[in-house]
Amino acid sequence: MQKRSVLSGALLALAAAFAAPLTAQEPNFGRSVSMTGAELVVGQPVNWYGPGAVYTYRLDAGAWQQESMLTASDSSRMDDFGRAVSLNGNTLVVGAPRKRDGSGVAYIFERSGATAPWTESSVLEPPRDGDHRDYAASLAVSGDDLLVGSPAVDGTGVVYHFRRSAGAWSLQDVLRPEGGAGVAGFGVALAWSGDDLLIGAPAADSARGRVFAARRGSDGAWAQPRPVQLPAEALQPDGRAGWALALDGDRAYVGAPGASAAFALERNDAGDWALSSVLQPYHRPRGAQFGFSLTVVEDE
Repeated sequence: MQKRSVLSGALLALAAAFAAPLTAQEPNFGRSVSMTGAELVVGQPVNWYGPGAVYTYRLDAGAWQQESMLTASDSSRMDDFGRAVSLNGNTLVVGAPRKRDGSGVAYIFERSGATAPWTESSVLEPPRDGDHRDYAASLAVSGDDLLVGSPAVDGTGVVYHFRRSAGAWSLQDVLRPEGGAGVAGFGVALAWSGDDLLIGAPAADSARGRVFAARRGSDGAWAQPRPVQLPAEALQPDGRAGWALALDGDRAYVGAPGASAAFALERNDAGDWALSSVLQPYHRPRGAQFGFSLTVVEDE
């Protein structure tokens, strides 16, 4: 039997907060997190005293211990390094959407083994011309495949699919939303599980928000993302549904911080996503932003 808990990413960061180093002076420590097994990566993209940083932790005898602090090789003050992080095996990807005068870059770190130090191996720039504000604001890496959100380009936003071969990353595909009318911010959030992908477009439809779903074929290519039919409760004015996403098999979670809510969806027999429950805080002060970040933690 599985027990599922849906948590804010900031709450996961609190698991390591007692060990947060003195360099993490700013309140955005925990702006992004990625966790696999006994490893936790915490982003701190804004630091008034220096560049953004990423902290890595390992669970040892029931306690989180800091292992390293990472910065970009070309780091600069307020570079937004750490706004997004994605960890998979011996690959760690860090987004810095404000680099290059705001066009953004993604930094690839690799290591030779689970306890070896991280080394910056490459930097992925936007692969083509266009308005790439917030490029690498969302990331998802699995094996030799990497998805990078670029939510401003082409007016609607896109997601770039890169693949690693012989240590080099190259562009494989560009994912664009089906039915682009009214879509904005496509790629602000990504959630990837197995052959399923969810993509958030929280600025769509005057910031009511949309979520798109794509499925990966046997050749490794993604089908065109199609809109998920969200419940009416999720589509409130300025609700920004799709700002945060979490995906776990046949269960999905959609954050709508403008509505201070998160929506749990389940896949039905027809393969469509349907509302399962609405998650809201007991107390909702104005501007609570509940649903700003999400993650799923499983306990067997």
